[in-house]
Amino acid sequence: MNAYNACVKTVSSLVCLIKEQLHCLGLGYIWNYQNCINNHVCLPIIRQRLKDHLIQNLHSKIQCESKCYMYKYLVDNFCFICT
Repeated sequence: MNAYNACVKTVSSLVCLIKEQLHCLGLGYIWNYQNCINNHVCLPIIRQRLKDHLIQNLHSKIQCESKCYMYKYLVDNFCFICT
């Protein structure tokens, strides 16, 4: 019984994390209307939003650092080429 409760608790927390992440990315409508949305449409949107969010966080953390000027330059060019 303890293993079952632990499993249910883990799944529940994972579901909560997914819901929170969607809301943080501005995609809360996907969670709210998950029965009405086509997966083939929303998965590329989620991937792109995650990629954009990662790049934005990377830029903000690197720009706050006073060291590694060359690294800042390389990451800026790398992210520009990847997008």
